[in-house]
Amino acid sequence: MLITYYTSFMIKMFKTCPKCQRTKLFSNFQEAIVKILKMRKRVSLAQLQTELIELLKNMFLPSKKLVKETIEWLIENKYMERDEANINTFVYST
Repeated sequence: MLITYYTSFMIKMFKTCPKCQRTKLFSNFQEAIVKILKMRKRVSLAQLQTELIELLKNMFLPSKKLVKETIEWLIENKYMERDEANINTFVYST
């Protein structure tokens, strides 16, 4: 009973709270980037953007600014790193 109440409360909160929706969207976006990196191990920025648009086209169209900010966050948190030879290539690092 408590779990059901909590779940319904979270669903209502998510529907009414724009900040919660943005957080969930950003989380899904990060997951998509990491998923692509796990599959490819090494990917260029152009290829990453193309695959992100393909993966997320049903939810939203990511802007280049959002892609860059998310990539920087993932680099800072050690999920990925830039290739030393080519600055526009990213490598999965965990």
